Amino acid sequence: MSAFAVTHGHHHNHHNHHHSASAPILNASVPAPVTPALPMTQQQMGRNASISTTTATATATASAAANTSPSTTQHVPSGLVAGLSRWSILHGRRELPMIPGIKSIHIYDFDNTLFQTPQPNPRLWNFHTVGQLQQQEFFANGGWWHDSRILSAIGEGVEKEEENAWEGWWNEKIVDLVVLSMANKDTLKVLLTGRSTKGFSEIIERMVKAKKLDFDMICLKPEASPEGEPFQNTMHFKQALLTKILETYVHAEDLKIYEDRAKHVTAFEKFFAEYNATLARLGRKPLAANVVQVLEQIKYLDPLKESIEIVRLLNEHNEIARGQENVSPRLQPLILKKHVFFTAYKLSEVDSAVLLAAYPIPQLGDIHTLANIIMITPRKAHPSVLQKAGGLGNEIEFEVISTGVWQDRIWAVTVRPVDPKAKCYTDTPKPIIVLGHRRGVKPQEANLIKRWTEVEEGSRFKFKAVVWEKKSLRIEGEDSRLEGQGTNNNYGNNNYNGGHYQHNQHHNNHFHHHHNNYHQGGYGHHERGGAHGQGGNVGHEGGGGAPGGYHRGGGGGMGGRGRGRRNFYHSNSGDNQRPGVPRPRKWDS
Repeated sequence: MSAFAVTHGHHHNHHNHHHSASAPILNASVPAPVTPALPMTQQQMGRNASISTTTATATATASAAANTSPSTTQHVPSGLVAGLSRWSILHGRRELPMIPGIKSIHIYDFDNTLFQTPQPNPRLWNFHTVGQLQQQEFFANGGWWHDSRILSAIGEGVEKEEENAWEGWWNEKIVDLVVLSMANKDTLKVLLTGRSTKGFSEIIERMVKAKKLDFDMICLKPEASPEGEPFQNTMHFKQALLTKILETYVHAEDLKIYEDRAKHVTAFEKFFAEYNATLARLGRKPLAANVVQVLEQIKYLDPLKESIEIVRLLNEHNEIARGQENVSPRLQPLILKKHVFFTAYKLSEVDSAVLLAAYPIPQLGDIHTLANIIMITPRKAHPSVLQKAGGLGNEIEFEVISTGVWQDRIWAVTVRPVDPKAKCYTDTPKPIIVLGHRRGVKPQEANLIKRWTEVEEGSRFKFKAVVWEKKSLRIEGEDSRLEGQGTNNNYGNNNYNGGHYQHNQHHNNHFHHHHNNYHQGGYGHHERGGAHGQGGNVGHEGGGGAPGGYHRGGGGGMGGRGRGRRNFYHSNSGDNQRPGVPRPRKWDS
């Protein structure tokens, strides 16, 4: 799938509207390749071929009728348009354009195409739970994508966000395309989403109206079509609607769909290939169909709001699961557990960047850049340790007092509280920030640095850091009592990369098999025990998605729309310097 520049050079030429005829990816920078979809089943392929054949045949019939006479042209559209209108939540309030006047059809997906819909935060939930939250079957009352209250929790809430038209949450590039579509009177404009009509009609219409976007049709997925046909899944619904649109607007010469999900892009391309093949057999001119993949832009809810909404979902699920009317063995009560990887003083992203600018390290391909925590303890801190550190959320101002490097393998600085009376505690003799290390080197090897170079009194970088736990929340079955080695705090191997911290520990001469990985650009969790049997997951916050690892036992795998993103910032230039921050300096080893 080729890249392209987003242009609108005509809006008067129906054959070149919006883009080239290829299926591109909309992105501000470099487009990502389309991941091939899994092969469709024979049943699905048969259904799609049937849809294409039926549509093409009906289109040819309607087209012939429309070209017979002016009176026939007026008679045929009325029934077809009225039938199509029933698929839209605007039915009865918005008249669809007449058939002969439509030459182009533009269809826009909603989630992560037109609107930057928040997704479960992988920094809040463990990898497996991120997948579970997005599975409709996991909760009795629906999951992340099936509860309108998740969408309503965006920003400052519906009432406040409506006043500002949900500013900052739209994909403005796609909004611009919709506005250009709106300017064309010969273009049918459709908003198409797999969200349910029952749960999301009101909120989505309010969002679109607040943004002043004008669609001829706003189509959400009902339980069945207006003719009573049940839908097997979202793609079945979307293809059925496409069929109805093409049966109606027979004079349309081109059609464009904007979609974020690679699997859906592939399915649409297959649908139109079969449709055009049928048209060719009927001697009809093919439809210029263009499926445009839009690269999603990841956003998250406020962590506190997200936690509250998921706890509410959990409680409602448990009420149903424990109710007398529950006869499904699948519906089991669920519990929420917190897993703490380590406790540290956490720097802000800005301070981390300035620290790296002040004390730059070699920029080589095998060096991990860190500079964002002062390790307190590589596990969940005991209450007595937390008390010594000032408690969770306690903010302390630190200053850099020396720099050091060990064998050109690991770079670090030592720090101390600016206020000597401030509560401060670390397991190590002196508080250390690991700025970076070569691949294969453990961050705790910074303790091997013997030669520290003192920073001059007047040029010590000062910053604030907060007592913080690197943790994740996970959901598991209430009847799961196998805490296993994977849920205690005696970590066999605990990696934090961003800051990449590894801790090997033997407890009573027994190695506890537990392995947790977290690094900027990546996150993983490999556990034994718990609700999901013996298994593990590996995911990446910095790649093009979160691939599931292996999983033995119960529980569900990765599902829904989970995607990953790169989520770190640093600068190695002096451009971000603050007053009093030393200029970049050379390292002494």
